[in-house]
Amino acid sequence: MPMRLLACIRKEWLALRRDTHALVALFLMPAAFILIMSLALQDAFPGSHESRYDYVLVDRSASATARAFAAELDTTGSDRRVDGDLGALRNGRASYAVILESGFGLDDAAARGEPWVSVVGAPDLPEAALALLDARIGDRVARLRDRSAVPPSEVAALEKRMGEVLVVGRYEASGRLRPTAVQQNVPAWLIFGMFFVVLPLSSVLISERTQGTLQRLRAMRVPAPLFFLGKLVPFFLVNMLQGVVMLAVGVFLVPLVGADALHPGSSFGALAAVLAAVSVAALGYALLVATLARTTEQANIVGGLGNVLLGAIGGIMVPKIVMPHEVQQWTQVSPMAWGQEAMLRLFLRDAGIGDVLGPIAALLGFGLACAALASFVFQRRSAS
Repeated sequence: MPMRLLACIRKEWLALRRDTHALVALFLMPAAFILIMSLALQDAFPGSHESRYDYVLVDRSASATARAFAAELDTTGSDRRVDGDLGALRNGRASYAVILESGFGLDDAAARGEPWVSVVGAPDLPEAALALLDARIGDRVARLRDRSAVPPSEVAALEKRMGEVLVVGRYEASGRLRPTAVQQNVPAWLIFGMFFVVLPLSSVLISERTQGTLQRLRAMRVPAPLFFLGKLVPFFLVNMLQGVVMLAVGVFLVPLVGADALHPGSSFGALAAVLAAVSVAALGYALLVATLARTTEQANIVGGLGNVLLGAIGGIMVPKIVMPHEVQQWTQVSPMAWGQEAMLRLFLRDAGIGDVLGPIAALLGFGLACAALASFVFQRRSAS
């Protein structure tokens, strides 16, 4: 069995080496996307005023004024309030938190330089979005004060204090890094490129089918799982090399063209596990497409358009955080979104392996399910 597996792997390497154009495309395409999109989106990425976010409210004042202000936020704001505390920022359930500090509504707190409200952004909230939210909350605080008995002579001083003291914006302490276009685009186009392994894998499998190689392997009683494993190992190694090269592009090459450098986080073991899980998902999907397709043209159309669709739904082409809230829910049907979410946790939240086990399990389950279905289809066609 080991010798037959090694023979299958060697056969795939030989076939893969002959298709040099597909190999070059696997590396040049995501690298070009990373460079071009990182430069193109470095100013546009932070988001627009139409974005809607989930937030949590933490009331440290417990005063009647604070409760009235919280009720006004619920009724006048476009964002959605969810239950929870600051932990919701770390696990991704909320994009920001509104903290009503203990001195909320008290003039002496403002006089001491203590804020009334703190707007705390999650690590992946764009800086421009945090500034916009800070301004929104400040405007609502100002309207609250306008309903109070404020002498006209003090309005200018109050407005000045409003921006400097009463509302402050900051990031959640556990997120040391800020979101940038590079941190969006490197994992996005890396994952997109890894899924394009469907093209060379389909080409090899369909060529073997038309040239009679599969018939000879069946005559040699090579089982389908062994055949598939021998085929997937070389492509898995290519995927992992893709990951290393694209991360290197983000860390070393992107800064040379004027964009921010990628910060890959501190848990390289977790990053390797995520890359491996993305590769399993991509290879399972590619194997299913290659098994179902009758011709190379069918595989190229189904695989290519399928990747574009998964990328569009999964927040690869348009960052999930700038999508309307209703559209964001649909990203969870794309395996590309699972991989990107895991990488963003590592890059922005300094997460470890325990924080990305959910996306890893989902990716592995998707890939293995696709591979099992491909094996079933392959064996049924072989028997007929």
